[in-house]
Amino acid sequence: MIISYSQIEAFSHYLVAVKRCSPFSVQAYITDVRQFKAWVDLRGDSVSFQNYIDCLGNYSATTVRRKIAAIRAFNRFCGLMSISFLGDGDQVGLPKLRRRLPNAMTIPEMEGVLAIADSYPLRDRLLVHLMYSAGLRVGEVVALRWVDIDCDSDIVMVHGKGGTQRRVPIGSDISRIAMQYRMTMSTVSVTNRVFSLSRRHVQTLIKVMCRAAGLSNSWSAHSLRHSAATHLLAGGGTIRDAQAFLGHQQLSTTQIYTHLVPTQLRDSLKKAHPRY
Repeated sequence: MIISYSQIEAFSHYLVAVKRCSPFSVQAYITDVRQFKAWVDLRGDSVSFQNYIDCLGNYSATTVRRKIAAIRAFNRFCGLMSISFLGDGDQVGLPKLRRRLPNAMTIPEMEGVLAIADSYPLRDRLLVHLMYSAGLRVGEVVALRWVDIDCDSDIVMVHGKGGTQRRVPIGSDISRIAMQYRMTMSTVSVTNRVFSLSRRHVQTLIKVMCRAAGLSNSWSAHSLRHSAATHLLAGGGTIRDAQAFLGHQQLSTTQIYTHLVPTQLRDSLKKAHPRY
């Protein structure tokens, strides 16, 4: 079995141009395929997909499933290109996932983090308030451009997974912070990124703020998104509201929050969901 770098490069272009994957998904898939190539190069032709999966025992089930998905996608791409690769890629079983409940802060805890953010420079203050108020993923907030923030209508256009878009209200206070921050910049184009930050920088910044607010190290940037959805539902929002707010394509993805606010959310499900 031989995997060439030119095949991997072609696969990368395919993910972008045909499958319209996000840059982060493309990067993860290509990294996984390159890791698989390195493993194959060490062992020669007497290998199989299952052999490789058996060597991934140190990874979490979530990571193993992603690696399998990446190699399966590469396998199918090779088939489309009439390139010999693995014939058994789709036959390998996926490790089972233990469904983890979203980790949400209480409203007072979230208010404490926002109070800490208010003591930071305008950029970081805007970042945290936007992530919580609009329920943004880390990748979504770092991808925001100035043209995506409509300060007149208090709306942010969010570019989500799979090329999806959603319009989320952000409130006049956040629009005011955004305008103040933009005024501090010497030159800016509407197509420029609002935050010239890496994902890692955002994640580290949120952890530092959480610690400063007296919270444990278990909180992450994604916890702001979970907290926003939980507080929306606890305040009387419906499951459909949360689905639109978070940009979930499937209602079942949003339903995990029923465990966090069971009374109100189950009432909403009984009214809105045909299977309840």
